[in-house]
Amino acid sequence: DAGVAGGSAAARDSDASDDAELLRRIAAASGDGGADDDHPGRMLVSYFEAHAPEKGLDRRKAVYADCERPLLAAMVAHAGAVAEAQGVIAHVLSGGAPRALPLSPTMRQLWSSLLIARRWLRKQKRGFDRRAHTLELRRAPR
Repeated sequence: DAGVAGGSAAARDSDASDDAELLRRIAAASGDGGADDDHPGRMLVSYFEAHAPEKGLDRRKAVYADCERPLLAAMVAHAGAVAEAQGVIAHVLSGGAPRALPLSPTMRQLWSSLLIARRWLRKQKRGFDRRAHTLELRRAPR
């Protein structure tokens, strides 16, 4: 019995470290600033966008992926959707179309939450830009 319990504990530890590694990879910055279609965070966002694209003109607005990805990783972990995210990433890596996998209610909620965060990030950026512009006007010689 002790050997079985030890074996299952080792399996749980291995699963936990695999989950942690996947979450780290989702949260990681893209690094080169170029196309990152093979980035796990980008694959999840592509999956979400295939099922429920951003509405209207929002699709053309800026996306701050290096801010969104750590948030996405945290949401995946807290929603208990690591296995589902891993399945989506494996499917896309194997050449499958993101649209081929159904969007579960949990994943739909994650996407909705990420879109809310995306709108908030855009609003914050606009506020920073306005404040910077106001400071420049105040500093301009008269």
